[in-house]
Amino acid sequence: MAFAAAPLVASAHGNIWMDESVPQAERMTAYKRIVLYPFRSMTSDALVPGAYPNWDDELARRLDKRIKHTEFIRSETPYDTETAGSGVDADGYLVPRLRFQKERTDVSPATWTNVTIESYADIDNGPYGDEYHRDWRSFPMTHVIPEMRRTLQMIDCDFTLYDARTHKKVMTLYDSYRNYGADPDHAFEVIAKNFAGDWSRLKDVKRREAKAGTPTLSLEELALPEDVAEDPYAADTIAYAFRDEADVSMKHAVLDDRPDGGRYVAGGTIHTYEQGERWHDPFVSTTTRMDHSEWFTWYDSSRNAHTGTRTYYVTDIQDHPGGYSFYYHVNATLYLKDRQTGATVYTKTYDREDADRYANALHAMFGDFYREADERIGKT
Repeated sequence: MAFAAAPLVASAHGNIWMDESVPQAERMTAYKRIVLYPFRSMTSDALVPGAYPNWDDELARRLDKRIKHTEFIRSETPYDTETAGSGVDADGYLVPRLRFQKERTDVSPATWTNVTIESYADIDNGPYGDEYHRDWRSFPMTHVIPEMRRTLQMIDCDFTLYDARTHKKVMTLYDSYRNYGADPDHAFEVIAKNFAGDWSRLKDVKRREAKAGTPTLSLEELALPEDVAEDPYAADTIAYAFRDEADVSMKHAVLDDRPDGGRYVAGGTIHTYEQGERWHDPFVSTTTRMDHSEWFTWYDSSRNAHTGTRTYYVTDIQDHPGGYSFYYHVNATLYLKDRQTGATVYTKTYDREDADRYANALHAMFGDFYREADERIGKT
């Protein structure tokens, strides 16, 4: 299936995009008063107000701190499509949602391993001067890493800003959290911090005017795997990054948004777009630490007394349980074509991965492609 890259205007990092069809979306600073609705769960149509009080407070705190010159008006009633934004003089309203929350217990099995143990002593001001690694010993030993159980916290949230007049979506951010040993409140603190930070970095991209003779570039449809094309969050994130990086990464060419416009055209195929996890076996690390020190007296040939210090060092073993790490992976083939000649100017297959977000991998991939394509255009 194919997805047409929609025109988008704002620049940010993260799984975030904007809808240019809303006039005010071109200038996020136009939203001065925003109604902030309480969190709701996607698993229930009816949300009791205050079901996530800690999250509501944390989100409000983060937004007040990072989003300058904007007043957030907290609503005590849950979001409703028919009454949203009514009764309040506001430019927009923000709807935060919990898409997924689960805790999983991962078991790291008891594992035998070999460890090298060291011991030695350092002497300061001894009868033979300073000595290091005195009586050094090194020997292997078997060590068992005990079985460990750890709780994996998994939370997915999205935040959507609507225009209060048109009720159209202006901005959406999707974020997820995966980590061991965290409670839901801490997980949401990380998500809220990321969201507020991404929003604060949104800015209008100043479109460069195409002077006479300036090369122009238009964007073709990106072919997507069927499962990706049917996921609006995935498709929009790809489209946002594809359009956004064209604006910020090219110096010679400028974008032409007409369907058949542009001397050059960029397009390609997204082969793989996936989130996954990798198991890492348990392991040990060792550190050498000071165990204890002692003073001793020694006499020189003239029977003068001297005080030396003998410091003993031993090896400590640190157990590291097995567990999963998470990744976001994208594989794609992108191309640049010359409309006038029909020739392919540049093509490259990318394989990018990021531990935190899909969009980070996308921006890295598209940014590299546009910078190289721009160089090729500049030389023609």
